[in-house]
Amino acid sequence: MSGITEIASKKGYSILLGNTSHSQEKEIEFLNLFKEKQVDGIILVATIITERHKTIIDKLNIPLVIVGQDSKGIAPCVVFDEEKAAYDMAAYMIGSGKEKLAFIGVDESDIAVGEGRKAGYKKALKKNKILLKKEYIENGAFTVESGYEACKKIWERNYNKPQGIFASTDKMAIGAINYLLDIGLEVPKDVAVSGIGGGFLSRYYKPKITTLFYNYKKSGIESARLLFDLIDKKEVEQRVVIKHKLIKQESA
Repeated sequence: MSGITEIASKKGYSILLGNTSHSQEKEIEFLNLFKEKQVDGIILVATIITERHKTIIDKLNIPLVIVGQDSKGIAPCVVFDEEKAAYDMAAYMIGSGKEKLAFIGVDESDIAVGEGRKAGYKKALKKNKILLKKEYIENGAFTVESGYEACKKIWERNYNKPQGIFASTDKMAIGAINYLLDIGLEVPKDVAVSGIGGGFLSRYYKPKITTLFYNYKKSGIESARLLFDLIDKKEVEQRVVIKHKLIKQESA
């Protein structure tokens, strides 16, 4: 949000914020609400782009930018290269000796996080000639609690325990670490754990989480820039990719 408010303030605009809590229904509700409010533009941080989203966006007649999901021509978008990011983290963990690497993802209906990051994990295994084990993969739901439960399921159903856990988000990585600590293991001595996000959680949790830093402020700035260019009826890029950075800390 900080990047968006920074640009909006400079342009003399105020912001109406709709918190969707990863709910597709709330996203649809807010799109309709903002249409009724006759706002000048919309930045949609999308969980998923469904046919209902597409139908409503087509009828909006309001400048719109999508953040977090590849919009495939529906509207300009600002994204991270999720597959490349996950590949980089999985390759790092494998390269540090964690060839038995488990993965905590989210449902693949979320194309970016669910499908993209899982694809990057699988690609790293294949590149390193490591057999994919379905038993090493479990889905969470973005929360600390779901990361805990997913790690527990992976651990309890595998006799041949993983050497590392790669979670799709830092919150789920924290959940995984908590489970491992609860059963008497040390991180990273016994099991290494990594996440994605790079926010304050990764810096101030103990152990500090090895993560991929996503520059959300820059993505906010870029999405706002695109939106105001659309409002001013300028030509804009249809897809802006924000680079990530691997942050090596204490957990892996």
